[in-house]
Amino acid sequence: MDAGNLYWKSARLTADELPQQQEKARLMAAALSSEGSGGMDAMLLAEGDVAVGLVLVKELASKYALPYVASNLDCGDGFPAKDKVVTRGGATIGVLGVVDDRGQFPGCTASDPQAAVRAGLERLRSEGAKVVVLLDALPDSASAGLAAAVPGVDLVVGGTSQPLQSPLPLPGGGLRLGAGTRGRSVGVLTWSLVDGATAWREDSTLGRLASQRDAFRQKVDEAKAQRDAAAGETERTVAERRTEYYQKELDEVSAQLEQASGAAVRAHAAHNNLVTLDTAVADDPVVQALVDAAKDRIAALAVQAAVGKPLVGPYVGSQACASCHPGPTGQWKSTPHANAYASLIAKKRQFDQACFSCHVTGAVAVGGGEVLGPTHPNQVGALSNVGCESCHGPGSAHVKAPTTPMAMPTAATCVTCHDKTQDDGRFDYASYLPRIIHGIPSPR
Repeated sequence: MDAGNLYWKSARLTADELPQQQEKARLMAAALSSEGSGGMDAMLLAEGDVAVGLVLVKELASKYALPYVASNLDCGDGFPAKDKVVTRGGATIGVLGVVDDRGQFPGCTASDPQAAVRAGLERLRSEGAKVVVLLDALPDSASAGLAAAVPGVDLVVGGTSQPLQSPLPLPGGGLRLGAGTRGRSVGVLTWSLVDGATAWREDSTLGRLASQRDAFRQKVDEAKAQRDAAAGETERTVAERRTEYYQKELDEVSAQLEQASGAAVRAHAAHNNLVTLDTAVADDPVVQALVDAAKDRIAALAVQAAVGKPLVGPYVGSQACASCHPGPTGQWKSTPHANAYASLIAKKRQFDQACFSCHVTGAVAVGGGEVLGPTHPNQVGALSNVGCESCHGPGSAHVKAPTTPMAMPTAATCVTCHDKTQDDGRFDYASYLPRIIHGIPSPR
């Protein structure tokens, strides 16, 4: 099953992005139906999917028999289905899908999610569904409200959530699953149904959450001790940032542990295995051939794009910094930031509109309501890699007058790219900072 936004992450695609993303949609649809893939039992049609064009979505759904569902979405001609019933392991499973009724769905009409889920639950239970799965592309707050307001859903597969190796308990007794975004992981859930049970539990949840709570408590105590022992204002500020970050994480995991501890003792047991699709998983040769062909088509689209020469603007490139700042430049060259663009080239992704901006300087920087750096892969030029100005801001004024101060980065600077979605939640400002910091004492 897929919980939506497979073709794109949101309802917004620029005119430059659209042709590339349509090629990716064709690739993904073909790959899902390729020999050996096993096919799909249900796919939620979310706003990111419709973003590539409803005509294309319907064409691909028809060509590859893609089983779209969305209980509160009507895109005409009975598309998508409201729900469906499948049988696996002797169990009858009902599948619902729900999207945000405030979303953008050109050519479609979205209705109230809660009303749609209530109606769908009643329909599926009457058809003998033993387990009901909800594919959910709602914002986190709306998803939590839906689970509390409409009890009866057993499993919620979140299309916008972070990877969840252990499912999270829901107010209605169900579990929330999440394989993350960008197709980097596949969740494999096994379960053991208990007669008469009305709730679900994940055997390792309590131990995992308790371990995380204890670890964050220790990190908070360590950060506070570093703050109290700081030798200067800069070191104290770094320690305070670490304290705030870990305290927030501690509060969140403590709340999850409290909720999990109150779950019913008599419950269906579930175990989730989140499989990361890294180099340890061999590429399917048929799908790899589809990917290679799609990369070539995407590169051709980028080369043909009517976009000007490399941008000449407020950014000067890291090479302009080296003569006056050899020490920081040398330290920067030792980090992955200095080879960020080469990592794209190695994967033939340097022309990918969805990737290049976080591997070059200035492409995500905004000033006066406009992007100040490259907006297209053809404009990268000397701004390849995550350079000095990615953290310290445009340098043209500083080059002309060296007394002009440069900005100092904060966590907000980093999370434009390290946003817990593109990096699958790995980014931790407090622990990442020492790897790239220069010029001030590193936190211990």
